[in-house]
Amino acid sequence: MTTLRDVAKKANVSQMTVSRVFNHPETVSDELKELVFSAVKELNYHPNASAKALKNKKTQVIKVLILENISSAEPYYMRVLAGITKKLDTLQYSLQLSSQFDLDIDTCDGLIVMGAKNTDHRKLAKLDKPLVLFGENPYFDFADTDNQKDIYQATIYAAHCGYEHLYYIGLDHLETFAKKRRSGYEQAISHLNKNSQIFTISGAHDGELDFLKCLPLKKNSAFICATDKIALEVSSILETKGVLPDDFGVIGHDGILLDKLFDHHLTTMAQNFELMGTYLAEMLLAKIYTKPLLNSRLFPADLLVRQTTRPLR
Repeated sequence: MTTLRDVAKKANVSQMTVSRVFNHPETVSDELKELVFSAVKELNYHPNASAKALKNKKTQVIKVLILENISSAEPYYMRVLAGITKKLDTLQYSLQLSSQFDLDIDTCDGLIVMGAKNTDHRKLAKLDKPLVLFGENPYFDFADTDNQKDIYQATIYAAHCGYEHLYYIGLDHLETFAKKRRSGYEQAISHLNKNSQIFTISGAHDGELDFLKCLPLKKNSAFICATDKIALEVSSILETKGVLPDDFGVIGHDGILLDKLFDHHLTTMAQNFELMGTYLAEMLLAKIYTKPLLNSRLFPADLLVRQTTRPLR
């Protein structure tokens, strides 16, 4: 049976280095990790996760707490989970999902929390375990998209496409992401020396955008939307008033699969969900092993130019 010593010999490193790659990867250079993982793959070596957990007094379990109804949670959560799993798999960690605050935290080494609202922060602070959040907040370490910068970029891009009137349709939430996205639009409008034109909806009910059908919208207008869901509904309404993207432009935010369900593929700010998931796992593992901590991080979204905006002018 292949042993740790065999892996060390094959990679031409010490057994201690191999152990650090498995148990404390954040302390090892990428070059050394590549050597070890190459040897592991070639020798088909499989560390005993149970023995490893017992030796380290760890459960080798990370719990992901989704504070929403999982059956109706945002589609992009699955892509964040993919990034988390990819990282945990390399370290023989298991992932467990939960949607309940009263979860048995003694059966895990740490938590990654998704879907947390401002009202959840007090409860989270009482959990006696290392944790990180998916979503910018002032209290806990987090990874998130740079919401303010994303919408700023989308608004500036719409202006560079030649659209004269720039509207923003946002969410009337008090959550950080909603406020940051609105702030990005307002910052761009200020830099462009244009008038701010903002509409907000709750996003919880059908027909909230029907008011657009009655508005005398001027052509040569672009709508920057807080989410892809909003952008898709706005696009459908605008098609009854003119031609996309010549008369009206639409830009969404998120880059989820919904952006492909409309006749015109949606121009959107696509979040890097898997990358953020991987970083969340790395942040949490650094906390668990009390190694140098990783800072909270905002990830830039990618502008995907499709069919709901016209070419740059």
